[in-house]
Amino acid sequence: RSRRTCWQVRGKSGAKEEYLVYPTHYCSCRAFQWDVLSKGEQLICKHMLAVRVAEALDDYNSVDIDDALLAQMLEAYANESA
Repeated sequence: RSRRTCWQVRGKSGAKEEYLVYPTHYCSCRAFQWDVLSKGEQLICKHMLAVRVAEALDDYNSVDIDDALLAQMLEAYANESA
């Protein structure tokens, strides 16, 4: 096991939108791609901030998955954003 940590964060519209977040590196939302990466106007997006708040409050659900399932999840997110 790689022991990597990533998060699934629900968007404000609930279960319809879920974003993949690597806490200090990446979020699959458009705001991260546009405001953080492209324009450089923000340091993080609101989903990355939500992860930090959840960690600080110790208010989140944790699930251990193997690397094969993580790879499938990453592929699914990549296909959704393409």
